[in-house]
Amino acid sequence: MITYRRRDMEVWLLIAQSLGWRLGAAEVPLLTLTVKQATLLELAPAYDALRVRHMAFLRDAYGGAAPLAEAFTSLR
Repeated sequence: MITYRRRDMEVWLLIAQSLGWRLGAAEVPLLTLTVKQATLLELAPAYDALRVRHMAFLRDAYGGAAPLAEAFTSLR
């Protein structure tokens, strides 16, 4: 079993306060990270890749003249 002294815990807390991610324009500190935010962070690259492939499909399906603005909002 690992036991931490009070000073060790204070140091880890200081380190944890400086860690985080960017989620869009917002910064998400590690200490306040929610499951929903973590899921968005994990799946964001997959959603971006899917959006790119879907837009390419729409361009091909409409012969390059797809209503891209309308199609893009339908992906959200």
